[in-house]
Amino acid sequence: MISGKKLSNFIYFHDSGWKPAEGGIGFINRSFLFGDGFFETIRLGKSGFCPLLPFHLNRIEKSAEALKMQLPADFSVSFFDQLIQREDFPDSVSDVKLRLVFFRPGDGSYTPQADMFPGILAMVEDLSFPVIYQISKLGVSETVNISPTAWGWMKSTSALPYVLASMERSEKHCDELLLCSPEGYVVEGTYSAIFWQTKGLLYFTSARLGGIDSCMRKFVQHHLHKNHLHYSEIEIRPEVLLSEADWICCLSGLAIRVWFPSNAQKEMPELLRTLPFQGFIQSPF
Repeated sequence: MISGKKLSNFIYFHDSGWKPAEGGIGFINRSFLFGDGFFETIRLGKSGFCPLLPFHLNRIEKSAEALKMQLPADFSVSFFDQLIQREDFPDSVSDVKLRLVFFRPGDGSYTPQADMFPGILAMVEDLSFPVIYQISKLGVSETVNISPTAWGWMKSTSALPYVLASMERSEKHCDELLLCSPEGYVVEGTYSAIFWQTKGLLYFTSARLGGIDSCMRKFVQHHLHKNHLHYSEIEIRPEVLLSEADWICCLSGLAIRVWFPSNAQKEMPELLRTLPFQGFIQSPF
């Protein structure tokens, strides 16, 4: 995944609101010690435009409820507007990456106070890549399997399988890896849902396999429903997917990365070209 240039860090506490955070959050808190927290990564246009934001808000609310964290009363689109308006964007910046870490403040003791307000660390980066772009190398993980778990949908701050998968991806010099179930079926990528076309038909991996709760997947499926476009959820092995797909998309909150089996430059599929992403950096191909 391409990374952007860091712009600013901010930190939020219930009693003080958003403040600049040059020093981060420190080490002695439950999120660092016990993985008791979660994160969310959101792509925003400089104007605040973000068609995925309602899906992100829903996932944040669901995660906070599960961890017994009480979100601010004004937690909504305007909550993020207050944050983004604090940043003095250079003229060269079009899109930004907003990474939020929700952590339980305090001394890091084992027993947390229930229903407490979390601290929120916000890291803002410049995104220079388009919302849809082509990747050239897609591989299959040999070291990480993904199984359905009670917490698999949550972007926990304790995310060892994805850290290991990202390390393997880097070692193999791949743009993305397919992660499979113990039975050998494709579940997802490294923090990305999988969506593809084969012989003109559209497919997603089966939700039964327990992949991440992808905001981009929900957004694309919502678009397909709205436009009366049919898709299926199936279980498929990676060798079949890689050999038969016309194209494969890795759907993350930051971008849709498109892989063509021939690895040749191709025209963007019509379906992707019609996705309502006006306001974001558009793909050059």
